[in-house]
Amino acid sequence: MALPVDPSGHLAALITWSTLNLFAGVFNTLLFITTLIAQGLDAQATLLNLQIVFILASISNSALVWTGHALRQHVPFSLCTFNAAVNMSNVPLMSGAALAMVAQVWGTAMKTWHPRLEPILAWVVWTPLLVALPYLCAVPLFVTAVILGVTRPADVFRGSPFYCVVNINWIQILTSCFGAIFSLVTLVLAVWTSSRIFVTRQRRQQSPSRVHDSGSPLLSHAFIIRVVAFSCFVLAASITGLLALATAFTAVVPDIVLASCGVGAFFIFASSKPILRFVFRCRRKQDAVCQTFSFSQSIIIPEMSDASSQVPERHSTDSDSGGPDYMYKARFGDIQIVRTVATTQEDILRLHGLRD
Repeated sequence: MALPVDPSGHLAALITWSTLNLFAGVFNTLLFITTLIAQGLDAQATLLNLQIVFILASISNSALVWTGHALRQHVPFSLCTFNAAVNMSNVPLMSGAALAMVAQVWGTAMKTWHPRLEPILAWVVWTPLLVALPYLCAVPLFVTAVILGVTRPADVFRGSPFYCVVNINWIQILTSCFGAIFSLVTLVLAVWTSSRIFVTRQRRQQSPSRVHDSGSPLLSHAFIIRVVAFSCFVLAASITGLLALATAFTAVVPDIVLASCGVGAFFIFASSKPILRFVFRCRRKQDAVCQTFSFSQSIIIPEMSDASSQVPERHSTDSDSGGPDYMYKARFGDIQIVRTVATTQEDILRLHGLRD
């Protein structure tokens, strides 16, 4: 039978872990407020949800610190049960929120790259489902852990220098599996999107005449860097989730790496242009193609290719239909994807409701 861990023997690790959680909780709260003020209703729901999740996870993870039991080996049963359950559910909560945000970026890009898949991808980018995804996994695990802790009090104790545990193998394995699977899927989608963006940009640079290639994403390097950086933290979280399956709770390195994800998320998302403009009042002329770094949400709308004269401009890729080309834009954060579609005069009249 496992015995309670004395946190005084891991003082340096406890200070490091608590500092990371404190930093993530405080600064992600400031970032959340700043995002709401700077972007208002245009703020992306999945990004706000991710920030809320990191705030909740950072605060709840440090419950023993806030209540003055950071160095106590024996914690009151009710507090220990709550702390064990919430730490167990925070793993799928954080990884699920990350998956939801990256899945929406991936789905938005795929809808423009592959318009025929739009009916299927519409479910992938449906905001209510993405926002609810992490809670649909975390809440049942939390309730189950509380019930198991109440019915089996002997299995609830301080099994880690940082928090209490419910020492039941199957729920520990289930929690780690949820976190690892979500993190690995997030990593795959992020790498998929980033590599597709990079390859497309390379092709555009090699063929500058093909400015409006069908399905070509016009993206900033900052977006690629941000996605890759976030993917690195997701990879670290997935590795720690897998290590948690094979290591004892006294292994402090996986928990410290997991706590650093909140800090990394702050720096990654605080570096977006709307936040920097709001905080530092930066006024830099935007590029004519990549207009913003904001994580805002907008639908794909038809837009004339020549904005100055409002007259449809024909490109070298025009079809023989005799109609003008329309340029469709989809924007999600740093990602801006442009698709040029040839239309006939009948299509234009039908678009404006002048013909059935």
